Amino acid sequence: MGGNVDEEMIQYLISIGALEYVFDDEDGEPVYRMTPEAKDFAPEMYEDHIQDFNAMVFSLWTKDMIDVVFDEEGDPMVSINENSENKDLIKNLEKEEREVLREIVFIWKRKAEE
Repeated sequence: MGGNVDEEMIQYLISIGALEYVFDDEDGEPVYRMTPEAKDFAPEMYEDHIQDFNAMVFSLWTKDMIDVVFDEEGDPMVSINENSENKDLIKNLEKEEREVLREIVFIWKRKAEE
């Protein structure tokens, strides 16, 4: 999550379950993920986040860094592939793409453990 959201707002969104910490980026800055609960508390911010995330997913998919398939309802399902953790390919991505890819891999592995 980027932009100029102040620390107080971040803590508030975490406290209500609308935001969760994912990891620190390559510069040591925390990366947060908006949860579906954010839709109820900050709908515009949530929609902006979803649009930005979807744009990054599309970019990563066109660069063959992730796989995207569509379910019966036409909803996209994202999964990692052999390129998703290829350090040589990752270093050629833009910083935001690297962060989103890292988030996708993190969430994918966390769900695989459940």
